[in-house]
Amino acid sequence: MGDPLARKVFKEEIAKRFAACIPNVMIFLLEQKFLDFFDDEEIELLIRSVKEKDLLIYRYLLPILMKHKYVYQDFSEVKIERKLMELYEDLNKGLFDEMDLDDYFWRLREKIILQMKLEYKKEKK
Repeated sequence: MGDPLARKVFKEEIAKRFAACIPNVMIFLLEQKFLDFFDDEEIELLIRSVKEKDLLIYRYLLPILMKHKYVYQDFSEVKIERKLMELYEDLNKGLFDEMDLDDYFWRLREKIILQMKLEYKKEKK
C-alpha cells in the first residue's frame, strides 16, 4: 500500500476490529498476519488494550500471540520477582538448577529490552 492515507485507514480498521475483542475475528487477524502492518510499539499497545479490556480473551489468545511472536512470554514483574525469589530459596537449600536460572534471566532480559525500545521510540517522537 503506497498511499499513506489508505494505509492509515486500513490500519485503523484492523485495530478497531482487533480491539472489539471478538475472538473469532481476532484469531483471523492474527492467523492472516494482519498485525504485521503495525510496528512493535503499535502491536504492544493493541495487545495491552485487549489485556486490560478482557483478560479472559487475552489469555485465550496468548498461545496464538506467542506463536506469531507478538508476545514472547507473559511474565509480569511480580511473577518474575516471585520466581527469582523461589530460585534464590532453592539455591540456599541446594536445590538449584542452573538452566532454570538462565531461563528466568533471559525472560527478564527480553522484557527490559522491550521496555528500553519503547522508551527510546517515545523519546525520538
